Amino acid sequence: MSGARERVSHDFSAQNQAFEIGQLSSFSSLVTIKAPKWIYGAHAVETNLALLSAIVRAPIEHHALEIWYMPFDYAVAVEIFQEHLSTAAIFKQTLGVQLVNAHVLDLTNRINYRRSAALLRLCDLYIGNDTGTMHMAAAVKTPVLMLYYFAAELPSKNHTAPKTDYPYKVPSVTVQPKKALDACRHSNDHYGCVVLERPHCIAQITVDTAFDAYNRLKKRIAEKNIEPLFIS
Repeated sequence: MSGARERVSHDFSAQNQAFEIGQLSSFSSLVTIKAPKWIYGAHAVETNLALLSAIVRAPIEHHALEIWYMPFDYAVAVEIFQEHLSTAAIFKQTLGVQLVNAHVLDLTNRINYRRSAALLRLCDLYIGNDTGTMHMAAAVKTPVLMLYYFAAELPSKNHTAPKTDYPYKVPSVTVQPKKALDACRHSNDHYGCVVLERPHCIAQITVDTAFDAYNRLKKRIAEKNIEPLFIS
């Protein structure tokens, strides 16, 4: 379970928008390509692969999102899990009590990028919001339950996040708030929710809805169904 606090919405600051526009302008000045029509509304992975194919002037046959980590990273990940479970078992056996956090392992600022991927590979599933860790989980083929800030009532157009940023080619269920709040009702932005300083539209998602999503995800895992499912 994870989720970056700032990704319960998105960064709409002028500075960040200028940076993204600058990146796009720099890229456009380096290469001139004609993008196929199908990439408008495609997942971001497919879009980037299409652009890469155009740049190298050769088809990209293997469409997949992957993260490479070393065997040592995987061994460290296994050791971290085993040490945590052993500690919890010792407390229960010697003191006859269950640790309150026996099933909680906080690895914040303790591991690097590759070991994060290895740990995610060991997990049964990922639960969290739209953030880099979610895409890492999908890349190592760990099923995803994503809590989203893009309200279900907003129109899902080709350029909007539900079309481009869902968990890629992995069993997943994405939970959306039913309604957009306040100024978000009139948003035409890629990310839907326009409030950055606090959880806003995403805060409407209930525990019961998330638990229902979990049960649906278990069924999709059993069926090996990688078609994206959105519920609200």
